[in-house]
Amino acid sequence: MKPQIIQQGAEAIISLKNNQILKDRIKKSYRFPELDLKLRKRRTKAEAKIIEKLKKIINVPKIISTNENQIIMQYLSGKKLSHAIPIR
Repeated sequence: MKPQIIQQGAEAIISLKNNQILKDRIKKSYRFPELDLKLRKRRTKAEAKIIEKLKKIINVPKIISTNENQIIMQYLSGKKLSHAIPIR
């Protein structure tokens, strides 16, 4: 099954595949390759760490696996956070 893109931003592409969320950090061609890899790796690791800490407070997706540039987590049905919080 081909992943279905559900969101794309400047930092990552988020897709759905086999009832799992895949968050792939986008390579930036304008950065030095070593710096780009280091930044993507650091940000991915930091995000996974934050999600793990949040699960003690709120319902967040379970992280299935991570690597340098990707987080795979369980899919939780419901509204996107951006749709659930009113913006003034």
